[in-house]
Amino acid sequence: GFNETDEKRRALNKMVAVAARYSSSWILVAVWWWLPEVKYIS
Repeated sequence: GFNETDEKRRALNKMVAVAARYSSSWILVAVWWWLPEVKYIS
């Protein structure tokens, strides 16, 4: 339901915030790594 999705989104945001705090370059690597995957899937 909506609450479950909101919980997942909140958890994801927290993970991203923590990752960004430790290493901003990690996010860039993750985006570069996963963006093609997402494009192929969709």
